Amino acid sequence: EIFDVREQEELKAGTIPNAIHLPLSIILNNEGDFSEILKYKSSYKKICIYCQHGFRGIQAITKLSTFGIENLHNLTGGYLSWCSTLLNK
Repeated sequence: EIFDVREQEELKAGTIPNAIHLPLSIILNNEGDFSEILKYKSSYKKICIYCQHGFRGIQAITKLSTFGIENLHNLTGGYLSWCSTLLNK
């Protein structure tokens, strides 16, 4: 599964297909609906977290791991790196 932790206004630039939007502000403030990611708490499924550059992805992983969610991976370089990889193919 892929989770996009960017804020709503950042999604205008585009998203990775099939990514689930879960803004970092909601994760850090413990507000909103976490059900989409909490269902992976006891799962062996890998979860990719990304933001614009990769820094907020690390913050999200740090916080989500306190909920007992494992197999969290940050997309190094974030969305911009993903776009760059596509453009260079």
